[in-house]
Amino acid sequence: MARSTFKVLFYVNGSKEKDGIVPIMGRVTINGTVAQFSCKQTIPKTLWDAKGNRAKGKSTEARDINLALDNIKAQIIKHYQRISDREAYVTAEMVRNAYQGIGSEYETLIKAFDKDCANFLKRVGKDRSIGTYKVMVRARNYVAAFIKSFYKRTDMSMLELTPDFIKEFAAYLTAERGLKNATIWLNCMWLKGAATTAATNIAESVGSLFGSNKVKTLERENSALQNRISELENEAQQREERQAKQVQEVKNAYEQQNRRLSEFVDFVKRYFPYVERLMPVINFLRDRLGFNDEIIRRLCEFKEVGIKGKLYSSEFNQSFDTRHSVCSIKQDESGKFDFKIDGVSHVSWFRRKKDEFMEALGMPIKKQNRDIKL
Repeated sequence: MARSTFKVLFYVNGSKEKDGIVPIMGRVTINGTVAQFSCKQTIPKTLWDAKGNRAKGKSTEARDINLALDNIKAQIIKHYQRISDREAYVTAEMVRNAYQGIGSEYETLIKAFDKDCANFLKRVGKDRSIGTYKVMVRARNYVAAFIKSFYKRTDMSMLELTPDFIKEFAAYLTAERGLKNATIWLNCMWLKGAATTAATNIAESVGSLFGSNKVKTLERENSALQNRISELENEAQQREERQAKQVQEVKNAYEQQNRRLSEFVDFVKRYFPYVERLMPVINFLRDRLGFNDEIIRRLCEFKEVGIKGKLYSSEFNQSFDTRHSVCSIKQDESGKFDFKIDGVSHVSWFRRKKDEFMEALGMPIKKQNRDIKL
């Protein structure tokens, strides 16, 4: 038996050079037969290594191109091995066509998916919903994006579908798309459904290879998959409706609470108008002097409160000691509230303390003409 010869090499098509960029072509040679194809890759002519049949150098562009070429070669070798296992005579054209997905209406995955989507769309409004159709199309787009990202191609042959493909697709949905397990499983079911539909149609066209029982089994599996997907879609829709209801309930509760708060504020402003005028004093007591809530509450009841310790003056950026002082909030004739210490405005009290401090140090006392606001 003559030894079979098989070879794959890559080259650039210099006749189609444009602005220094040339397309990369592939050539399959088997037992004297030759088939050429486009790799759907371009490269600067100066970057191509004609002897090595690949991009030269270690640049990012060179690595990406070589990775794509290695992947193409691996796929072609896989097709050659599979065809060789079932065919007595293999030609370069057969391998090239298998790689490009040519030869059957359902030989490529995305084409099968598109056919499935088109058939599903015809049933929308009858026994299928538009929402489920959109989910199906989204699953198709996920598969197409995965093939483009992982295999650097726009489609792939049904012969290339393996359990590893499903695992890699699921990993892609997790890592690249951030999907959860339930959504990943649903997308894989749509993929399996499209593949099963394709397998059913292929089996019908070459029934002698499978037998009628195999065809019926595939049809039953496909129907069961479609029904299960519809059930999952209904469950997902019900879950979304429950979540939307819960969100609306929370929103209504928030709006009701906010409305009550607004009504309370209006009530306070109407019957206790001085509260709003007290706010600057309250902020001053809390933020500047560091009074606690209990002291502030008693002062707001217009009671006198005895204090001791250090009181901070923002005017002088200094704290002053008091062994015992009486604090209060008083309202002047204009209706403005003022915080008083020992019967005088806190401004005057701090300035007096400053004068005492300077006098104790033997330093001259400067007359103060400034005033500060709460």
